[in-house]
Amino acid sequence: MLVIARLNFLFDKKNNKNYISMDSVYEYLGTKRGTVAMRAAEIETVCKISISHEGLCSQNISDELTFIQLPNGMVLTKAMAKKADII
Repeated sequence: MLVIARLNFLFDKKNNKNYISMDSVYEYLGTKRGTVAMRAAEIETVCKISISHEGLCSQNISDELTFIQLPNGMVLTKAMAKKADII
């Protein structure tokens, strides 16, 4: 749960309408902050989960944080490529 929340920036009060507090996650899980953070880090490492992991992040977040390289060498975000009808 913490992994998904972090990937989707749910702990960012200013920029997320779906904000939840980290304390509410710990309370829901009935555990301590350190335990949850340690296990979340292990899950991310073992499962090779990155910040823009498709399927775990919202499509908008994934598109904004995933870079693609065009045949001409230009690099842009997936969101920019979609907006320009390149992909």
